[in-house]
Amino acid sequence: MSRYKEVLTGTTEYKSVLEYMSKGMKAVSVTGLAEGAKAHLAANLMEDSGKNMLYITPTEAEAKAVAEDLHFFLGDSAEVFWFP
Repeated sequence: MSRYKEVLTGTTEYKSVLEYMSKGMKAVSVTGLAEGAKAHLAANLMEDSGKNMLYITPTEAEAKAVAEDLHFFLGDSAEVFWFP
């Protein structure tokens, strides 16, 4: 486990979001993250929860960038789709 993931997954906030997801919450919103941390957080939540995720961005360019970041964090075998 990377040090960043270890720190992230040890926070109360991360554990709370993961708990909401495990209870079947249909929507969870996370705010206040730096751009570069958003896809990393999403990838970790998907791995740890075993659930799929819908990640909405305001622009097509951002959607494509996030899809590329998710492929990086989850590996090329992950199914990541983006809709222009």
